[in-house]
Amino acid sequence: MIKQDVLEVVGLTCSVGCAPNKPVAKIASAFQKPDGLTTVKPDGVIDFLSPLPVEKISGVGRKTEKHLNNLGIHTIGELAYAAPDLIKSEFGEVGIRMKFLAKRVDEEDVKEREEMKIDRL
Repeated sequence: MIKQDVLEVVGLTCSVGCAPNKPVAKIASAFQKPDGLTTVKPDGVIDFLSPLPVEKISGVGRKTEKHLNNLGIHTIGELAYAAPDLIKSEFGEVGIRMKFLAKRVDEEDVKEREEMKIDRL
């Protein structure tokens, strides 16, 4: 219904991701662009995330991806099971956050906004 409402009101298609937490929902929303709908159930999060490249984690840019790849870490699943000491020594607290996200741990609350966010090309 959300996708249809956006199409009717704004005249644009959108992709939607539904998941147990915000980071997974964000990845899911980009999974079937354009005009996709991806639902990830709590018991399917590991299967959904594990094979995806580490670049899909929010905040992992080209340099971090390359650094992770040089360590032999190419997928979110590999990051989830990488040695915590290695990740912390290479990336500090940011690395710990990446590892938590890779292991599907996120305690950040979803905050409602009144204004609409529109990404510009």
